[in-house]
Formats: sequence, structure tokens, C-alpha cells
Amino acid sequence: RRRVAWIDACRNDPGKAPPGGRTFAELAKSEGTRVLFSTRAGTPSFESDKLRQGVFSHFLVKALQGEAGKSDGLITFDDIAEFVTD
Repeated sequence: RRRVAWIDACRNDPGKAPPGGRTFAELAKSEGTRVLFSTRAGTPSFESDKLRQGVFSHFLVKALQGEAGKSDGLITFDDIAEFVTD
């Protein structure tokens, strides 16, 4: 019912992701596809020699390991997007 894609690459056209809820019940009801791109349309995605990977991928992994979590115990797509963007 749910699909998520994280794309660490240069790109041309983003598409829009729908808004989400903040409860476990809303998370359980969610369906569809959400996509988080590493960069805005028409701009490059950056690699880091120091990190030895893409900057986006580095912070995405940290977010998925829990650093994007809020006090309610959920880590939503929007939490990850906010963490990676910051």
C-alpha cells in the first residue's frame, strides 16, 4: 500500500508529494507513493569526498537511524525530508 523512493541524483522535474498525518493510526492508513529528491529541479546533487558518498544519502541514513525522530516516537516522510533539508 505504501511506497517511498529516495533519489540521490541530479534531476529535471520533481512532482509533488501529498501531506501526511502525525499519528500511528494515520501512518497505518496511509497509501500511495512519496518521493524525496536530493535536489531541486534543474540543479546538481552533491558528492562529498570527506563523507565518501552523496551528501543527501549521508543525512538520509542518519534520519532513518532515528535522528529525524520527534518526541511522539514517529519518523514520518515529512520528518525525514525536514531533517535532510536542514
